Amino acid sequence: MIHIYDGNNVRLRAMTKPSLPGQKRLSLRQEYERTRVGTHIWVWDGARHNDRRKAIYPGYKAKREPMAEDHFAQIRLFRELLTLSPALQYCVEEWEADDVVATLARKLAARGLQVTCHSNDMDYLQLEANPLIKIEGVRAREVPPRWVPLYKALRGDNSDNIAGIPGFGPKTWEQAEPFWPDIEAGIKLGSAHAFAHIPLPSRVQAWLAEPGNLQTLQNMLLITHMYEVPAEDLEKGAIPGKFNPQAADELLNRYFL
Repeated sequence: MIHIYDGNNVRLRAMTKPSLPGQKRLSLRQEYERTRVGTHIWVWDGARHNDRRKAIYPGYKAKREPMAEDHFAQIRLFRELLTLSPALQYCVEEWEADDVVATLARKLAARGLQVTCHSNDMDYLQLEANPLIKIEGVRAREVPPRWVPLYKALRGDNSDNIAGIPGFGPKTWEQAEPFWPDIEAGIKLGSAHAFAHIPLPSRVQAWLAEPGNLQTLQNMLLITHMYEVPAEDLEKGAIPGKFNPQAADELLNRYFL
């Protein structure tokens, strides 16, 4: 089994929550020991990782608070620890960890390998369209993997500061199920007339008819997809570990871990 971790997501929640859904809360030493069995890949956000989506949708993740310094320090320590393990790390400049995880998972699954991605981010559920990819850490699974990007674009996502369509609630989403393909096609076409035959609330239809809103919706749909990271960028961002348990013990003992 190959395990791929959204590094900041998994480690930050391990530091701030009593437990993670679907897995135990592990100390740094326990996480290190776990890398000895199976294949473990840890992925971190690269420098300027939000720029690509912000260029399309300027409000993207605008409300996120910066990571606390003590949490950031623990993650730096963990990343150093992983360099002394068999694990492989990726930190790809100008790419979000989500896109790197998705690209790696899809490439490995295309080779017939089973992959488990670790994160509580709903975005990852779109990867489960491939039966060889499983997501561990996400509780809710009410949206089919194929339609996760459309769901987020229509309903919005507070954590990513994606507004969605005002008034497009869970009931509207359910009632519109037979028309999900038509809605997606209409967004890509960029024409309000494409939605005329779809039984959407008048408030939603009025919003779609307002100038500029369809372009905003197109942008929201675009950024909710996981992008393919070029192979040359992946290669530049790869950080292979070199197994050295003695050095790892010394590092952890230095911090009383």
